[in-house]
Amino acid sequence: MRSSINRAYYAAFCTACNFISHVDHRELPKDEPLHQYVANYFSGAVHGSKRNNKRAKIGSELKRMKADRVKADYDNYIGNTISLNATVRDVLMRSERVISSLEMGGF
Repeated sequence: MRSSINRAYYAAFCTACNFISHVDHRELPKDEPLHQYVANYFSGAVHGSKRNNKRAKIGSELKRMKADRVKADYDNYIGNTISLNATVRDVLMRSERVISSLEMGGF
């Protein structure tokens, strides 16, 4: 179950990276933390990035999923099975929303 959290996050993250590169035609940085940059880009905190409510939501969803992914990957104790199941469902839904929003143009 932990790996499904990881995979759902990375599906959304990679889709977001591709969107920045191929739709917004922006080069991804090589000299700063990419995960933080991508979330901040969609939140409008990166100079020159477009800001609107849908993009801000994508940024916040990426930040939330990353926190859940880090917890699932590195915490020895993540809670009981019910809690883990709820987190898996939550991250899968968030990932699907992010990917769908990006496929519809991210606007």
